[in-house]
Amino acid sequence: MTKYTLVGIDPGLVHTGIVGLLIDDEKRQITINHVVVEGDKVADIATAAMDMGDHTLAHIWIEQYIQRGTAFKTAGPMQRMEALLHQALPNSELRDNRGAKKIVSTEMMKVFDVWKFPTTNHRDLQAAARILLFGMIKDVVLNNVVYRILRDYIDGSPWTIIKQSGTP
Repeated sequence: MTKYTLVGIDPGLVHTGIVGLLIDDEKRQITINHVVVEGDKVADIATAAMDMGDHTLAHIWIEQYIQRGTAFKTAGPMQRMEALLHQALPNSELRDNRGAKKIVSTEMMKVFDVWKFPTTNHRDLQAAARILLFGMIKDVVLNNVVYRILRDYIDGSPWTIIKQSGTP
């Protein structure tokens, strides 16, 4: 039996979205947790991420800030926040999100039941869920888990999904 604790974080100066998936292979069950942290409080964000579940087999992906030439005042504070957050979460990995929307489709997010979340400043929870799934796909072991979940869904035997914190 294998259990995975997976966390995706979309940092932001207004809202930071955090989505956690607890995947239990034996039970074929996915438990979804999510939280929004107001502002750029790194300690609060790190605590919320660590509270997502058992971190013995934890994978944490932080969406990396990419300067796209549209918000120059944001670049410095975002890069500082990202570095501090990465430092505060030693198990974390910064993940460039370029290409994520092409690989992690709306349909895939619906299968994992992470398409609809409460609204935030920049759909931060949805972005956190997307970077989490993108990180899973890029990981050799977790890619196989994604494959099994999608295969079972297509075969008419979807995994049980339980939504917990913050769920409307």
